[in-house]
Amino acid sequence: MSIIPKELENISTAVLKAALKIKEEAEKTALYKEIASLEEQILGKKSLLATLHGEAHVTKGKRGPKKGARGRKKGTGGRKTELKGAILEFLKSKGKEGAHVDDIVKHIGKPKANINAFLATTGKKNGVKAKGNRSGIYFIK
Repeated sequence: MSIIPKELENISTAVLKAALKIKEEAEKTALYKEIASLEEQILGKKSLLATLHGEAHVTKGKRGPKKGARGRKKGTGGRKTELKGAILEFLKSKGKEGAHVDDIVKHIGKPKANINAFLATTGKKNGVKAKGNRSGIYFIK
C-alpha cells in the first residue's frame, strides 16, 4: 500500500518542484517582512533611549557632504588655489622685470620646492615665463 494519496499519484515532479519553490518564496518573503519589522522596532527603541538620555535623534543613512580623497569637501578651493593666487599677484606686482624664485619664497613663505613645482606646471598654464635659461627669474607675460 502506498503512502501517497491517489490524487497526487499522477502529478509530475516538475509540478511538485514548482509548488515547493512557490512555498519557499512565500516563506522567504514572510521572513524578510518580519526582519524589517524588527529593525524598525529596534530603531524606535534606540530613538526612545536617546531621548531619555538627552542625545540627538538616531537616524539611518548618510549625513553630510561627500568628501574627496583628502577629506575636504569636493569643489572647494584649497591650498593650490591659495598658492596660485599669491604667486601670480606677486609676479604681477613685479612687472616685466620679474622676480627670482628666492624672492617669491621669502614673500609667500612656502617651501622652494612647492614654488618651483608650481612655476614648472601650473605657472606655465597661467602665463608665467622664465627669463633666460635656468636663471630662476620669472615674470608674467
